[in-house]
Amino acid sequence: AAADARFRRLLGAVTAPAPLLAVACGESCSFALSSDGVLHAWGSGDHGEMGVAEATELSEEDDGELYRPWPRPVAALAGVRIAAVAASSHVLALSDSGALYAWGRAADGVLGIGPLPNLPRDADGHPFQPSPVRVEVEAMTEGERFVQIAAADRHSLGCTASGGAWAWGSVALSRVGLPDEELPDDGGGGGGGGVVQDGAVWRPTRIPGLQHTEVSHVAAGRAHSLAVS
Repeated sequence: AAADARFRRLLGAVTAPAPLLAVACGESCSFALSSDGVLHAWGSGDHGEMGVAEATELSEEDDGELYRPWPRPVAALAGVRIAAVAASSHVLALSDSGALYAWGRAADGVLGIGPLPNLPRDADGHPFQPSPVRVEVEAMTEGERFVQIAAADRHSLGCTASGGAWAWGSVALSRVGLPDEELPDDGGGGGGGGVVQDGAVWRPTRIPGLQHTEVSHVAAGRAHSLAVS
């Protein structure tokens, strides 16, 4: 018991009203998912990672950086039972019904919500989405849903119940599995009928090279992706 207490002091202990089932680390933020479907967040909030609409809800360092020092539920997701979370400098959360939510740094299309010109910007000029928004996947067939997600610095991935692999974000280095020459150009609109603008896939798009492969898991690295069949 004494040893356990010592390790708790060294490592820190995250507690919640319900048992914790999963954790995720982002670039400078952390998340814990409890058995009642509540998502808890703490760490840096400079890019909207904490999912709060008002910066006054966060603490501020002497240099002006925003953060949350301890875990608190993401209030904007109250009433939504979260089943999975993935994070980088942006955050993806998947509900138990398959609904996908995204927030945080919004550059390169990593949120999958399209290019939104009126988003707030951080100190470095990067756009960010301060609170969770529902990601609408118009290209997905009715009844299909994501069951697993992954987030990296400049792209995001999702795996569906039927084994489909989806990607969105920067097309540089083919990290989303969609080489530049194969991308349908929407003429710069970035929304509606197209998904490509400024070197990014702005909405979830099925990876063509894996359309005939049943994928069970995806993982995203800084400039590459992995999929397990």
